[in-house]
Amino acid sequence: MSYSYENLPKQWIPLAHPEGALYWVHEDRPIYTDAYLCESSTLDEINRFLEELDLIIEAERYELPEGYELVLELSKDEETGERIWSYYFIDHANFTMFWLHEFDPEEIFYGMDVESKAHMHHELQSLYYGHWEAFPHNREVPSKMLDELVGILIHAGVDSLTSPVSTSIYSEEDLHKLLGFVKSLKSNNGNFGYAACVVGRLMSFFAHARFLNFYGQNCARLCRNQSVYETKPQPRSMLMVLSAFLFFAPETHLKGLESIYTDMVICQHMWIKFIGKLQNEWQEFILYATVLLNANVAFLAIPSVDPSSNNDTHTYSRTPSQIASYLSVIAAVGSIITGLLLIRQHRTKKDGAEDVDAFLKRRSHPTRGFETLAIMYSLPYSLLMWAMISFLVAFSLECIVMSSNLYARIPAVFAWVMIGALVVWCVTTGWESDNPVALVELVLSRLKGMPWNKDPSEAAKDETDDDTKSQPWATFWRALPRRKSTGGRSSTLVGSPVETPNPANHSSV
Repeated sequence: MSYSYENLPKQWIPLAHPEGALYWVHEDRPIYTDAYLCESSTLDEINRFLEELDLIIEAERYELPEGYELVLELSKDEETGERIWSYYFIDHANFTMFWLHEFDPEEIFYGMDVESKAHMHHELQSLYYGHWEAFPHNREVPSKMLDELVGILIHAGVDSLTSPVSTSIYSEEDLHKLLGFVKSLKSNNGNFGYAACVVGRLMSFFAHARFLNFYGQNCARLCRNQSVYETKPQPRSMLMVLSAFLFFAPETHLKGLESIYTDMVICQHMWIKFIGKLQNEWQEFILYATVLLNANVAFLAIPSVDPSSNNDTHTYSRTPSQIASYLSVIAAVGSIITGLLLIRQHRTKKDGAEDVDAFLKRRSHPTRGFETLAIMYSLPYSLLMWAMISFLVAFSLECIVMSSNLYARIPAVFAWVMIGALVVWCVTTGWESDNPVALVELVLSRLKGMPWNKDPSEAAKDETDDDTKSQPWATFWRALPRRKSTGGRSSTLVGSPVETPNPANHSSV
């Protein structure tokens, strides 16, 4: 009739996290651990660890804050195989954690510039609420904390709806769902641990987002695409000269990539929206390229286009219209293949913030940035445009040049002039810049930056400047993480996605 754990240790109570992980709490003191205490060797080591900390507290005469909590963790060094004792204390009055030993905050901030102690406190708060999520046993959520969380969600939802560059880490739909969940917690805020786990997770995410956005600091980030560092925009490399031959599609994709990865901080829902829009476009381009491919096949089957089909003897000569149609077929097939490959790559790729961050870091070049990735994303559209132009050239050659009928040439020429004028008008008015010759100026500006257009002394000076130029954001700003919660339980990635070590590992005995 009993189904309890076997070999239960004395003075330790086993508990199950809402997600299912096993952890332990001391029956007399507010001490937690996720070490498996049913093993006698592990239990003895945890007890020795606790005795060591008690001796330090007694010898140094430390006064611990009222209501403190202690978390102990055992781990092993992968290189040396030695056992590591890690711990941290929780101070509920100040919403933070502390250690008995000297602590280097670099282990939390990964070398990121910290504006002030108030700025630093946001990340410590994130770790503090991560402790709530990891050890929610018998923890009742104060109504004040629930009200604060409701206010944060409401503000983030309104900001997302009214601003296209909101710094919210969730979309409007997700915020609406989360608000409903949090409101329902008020009627279920008992000592079950579920409410504390949910509130701790959300508060940890929002505290971490405040740290990333320099909340409350003089240089706070108010827009998602706003850099908090005074760095000049990175000039385009000569690789972007190709953009002129790709109908300047890479420029649009490059701006989008730079906007959603400002200061190397990725927002997961914005990436999903960005890549989802691209996938829809690629699917449309594949459909258009398939239609154009069929049109080319039908065009080549016309007897007047292929004179050799009317002769009994085979000839290997091809007309200009046939050659242009062949080029159109090749470009259309290239558009289909690149579109299918890109769709396949991003459908199988995970959209977690950690995975997206790793992907963008691999595709980012120290000097060219995301230029190569932007060019690759523009290939389905650019190849489709070249396929369309080649088909129009083939059709025009057949109607104007190859045709000997004057009555057929005149309407074709007149139609081409009228349609060409309308196309040029559409391109110039639809260009994003107010300058109607911006396209030409952009190409010329790219060509001016070529090495052969520079004075040798200026080129040498530019190379020296590039070597000595410091980029603080590249050195000190690294995408900070949504870490695994204390005790090894992973939490959803919503902000910037590199995994941080367990907070207990920040100090070792």
